[in-house]
Order: sequence, then C-alpha cells, then structure tokens
Amino acid sequence: MATSKVLSCYQCGKCTSICPMRRVSKTSPRSSIYNSNVYGLDAKDIWTCLTCGLCPQECPQQVDFLSFVKEEREGKKYEEIVHKGVFSEMAALMSKLNGSSVVTQEQKSENSNYAYFPGCVDFLDLFLHDVGVNFGEIATSSMKLLNHAGIKPKILPLKCCGHDVLWQGKKDVFDRLVKYNTKVINDSGIETLILSCAECYRTFAKDYNLKPKVVHISEFLKGTGVNHKSTVTFHDPCRLGRHMGQYDAPREALKSNGVELIEMAH
Repeated sequence: MATSKVLSCYQCGKCTSICPMRRVSKTSPRSSIYNSNVYGLDAKDIWTCLTCGLCPQECPQQVDFLSFVKEEREGKKYEEIVHKGVFSEMAALMSKLNGSSVVTQEQKSENSNYAYFPGCVDFLDLFLHDVGVNFGEIATSSMKLLNHAGIKPKILPLKCCGHDVLWQGKKDVFDRLVKYNTKVINDSGIETLILSCAECYRTFAKDYNLKPKVVHISEFLKGTGVNHKSTVTFHDPCRLGRHMGQYDAPREALKSNGVELIEMAH
C-alpha cells in the first residue's frame, strides 16, 4: 500500500465524482480504500473497477488507485469477475504452451532491428469467430502500414503479454508469461518492439524489464503518404491515453495521412 499512497486519501470524493462505474453502481474508489484501511475488509469494489485511470488524474493527494487495485486483487478470486471464461483462461493456457507467431502475407525480415507483436488477435479470432469481427485484420493492416513506412519487422514467437491476468490478480500466471516473453525479446537482438494493442503496449512498457525500446505503432505512422481521404473520430484507449500519456501520436498519424479527425463531444 505504501507504493500506492492510499493512506494519503482524505475522502474528498473527487474520485467518486469522476468514476464511470459510479453512474451504474454504488462503487467508488474512496469506499474501496476506506473499507480496506479502516475496517480491514476485502474491498469487493476492486472487482468492478475498470482501471481506466480517471481517478488518479483528479486526486489532489496523488493516490495511485490503480496500484492499490492491482495489489488488492493479487492472489484473490472473485466468481463474478469480468472476462470470466475464455478471456480469463486464455493467458493461463498460453503460459504453459509454446509461443506462437501470427502468419501474415506482408513483408517481414529476420534481420530487422524492429519486431511487431499484434497481441492475442489470432486467438481471439479462434474463439470469437461468431461475433462478426475479424480481429486478424488488425495484424494484417498494421503490417501493411509498417511496410508502407519502410519497416519490415521480425515476428517473434511471443505469448500473451499477460495484461488481463495481471489485473485479475493472477500474479503467478503473469510471472510465467513475463519470464518467457522477456527471454524471447531480449535474446532476439531487436532494438524496438512495436505494439498495436494498447494493453500490450502498456504492459510491455511498464510491467516488463526489456532491453529494446517499446513503442506504440502510431508513433511510426506520421506522414507515411497513405493519403486516405475519410472522416473519423478517435477513441483514446485508457491504456494508451491515461496510463501512458499518448494522445498526440495517433491524431498526428491520422491527420498527416489525409484523414479528417472530428473529436468526440466529451
């Protein structure tokens, strides 16, 4: 708890006013802290927390509620946890299997100083083929854009980054994934690891100790000459924006390639 500074919380309520879960339930960050610190109770609110990162931005005491949630969840099990089922077990399964590489037709190079990891999109396609979303297109499109930017990356045989199991408190599973992935990445000889998944980007950048630089793909896409005429809006992933402070790169990438960006009202 010392690292999260929860003892500095003086129950001002600013986190409650900004919490998106407060709109649909009685949960609040400060009630979780109060129940844990004052009553010594297991804070069930930690399982409804989205870990979106809004509350630390508003806290006058700079309480790191995200670290508090992660610490409180570690080693515990809650039967109604979000993502129970496929999403909960996929990383645990992958932690015991050999790593896999996404198969793409785009140009890649075993001698590249760059590596690209698309996350678990190939596994999502396998399990969620009936939802009408082709997750594999994320990897294909990312590789095409990287090729267009003059990058032919390596595709490393990595496993799930472990984001979900880390935030579910399954530290043992996460540690197995970290051990495997860290060795593969650090032994690969690359200088830069490129991620298109915001959760993977945040996890590899903050929760691993890697030799290569970890970057989000948007940092490579400014002025690639794609010239895609369209009008879009952009949703900032919590992990990319509030967790990592990356707001400008995605917008610059869109605008510099001919896209008209209209910001959301909020």
